Amino acid sequence: MCGIAYNVLALFTIATVICLHYYVLTQLVSLMNQIIVKAPTKDNNWGWGNNDSNNAGRWGRVGN
Repeated sequence: MCGIAYNVLALFTIATVICLHYYVLTQLVSLMNQIIVKAPTKDNNWGWGNNDSNNAGRWGRVGN
């Protein structure tokens, strides 16, 4: 009886570890996709450069 319980516990532990690895990998891929999609472009300029920022012409705008 103890052997059966031990085998069930071992299989459950292995399955749980595999599922957790799968979950972590999918979350990591999702995070990387968000970082790639949200790369700085002219529409979302988050840098400290000298171009116009999207704050309606206040301190980030050049030549005001």
